[in-house]
Amino acid sequence: MDNKKRINNTNEYSYGKLKELELYPKIKEKFGEDIQLCINKFQYYDYYNNNYLIELKARKVKSTRYNTIFLNKSKILSFINDNINNKKFVFVASWIDKDKYIIYDKDKFDKYDIEVFQSKEKNYVDILIKVVISDMTDF
Repeated sequence: MDNKKRINNTNEYSYGKLKELELYPKIKEKFGEDIQLCINKFQYYDYYNNNYLIELKARKVKSTRYNTIFLNKSKILSFINDNINNKKFVFVASWIDKDKYIIYDKDKFDKYDIEVFQSKEKNYVDILIKVVISDMTDF
């Protein structure tokens, strides 16, 4: 990976971490004051408590730019496979103009389109769910 891409990836990661902190009070208000922010870079979700596992995606564009937003299918598969405490999975998306969320519903998510992404730099394939933005709820 060249230096320009490495810097861009670092900037994207930093932006996401800032948004996690910025939205933390809003997340706690909506999903419980006991919500914890995951601080370890390698934790699989961004927030959690006894009732919820929450994933945040932050984008530097307006929410109206696209009709869908990508969510890694591995997040859903991990949630389904590891959910021994009957928690709910929440996908939160933050754009420059608004924040929205959707609680995982198998029937709804099964209807979403899938896109396969292959990274040439990192030599891996990722399966992405195209979550329909209009199905999400405004904070």
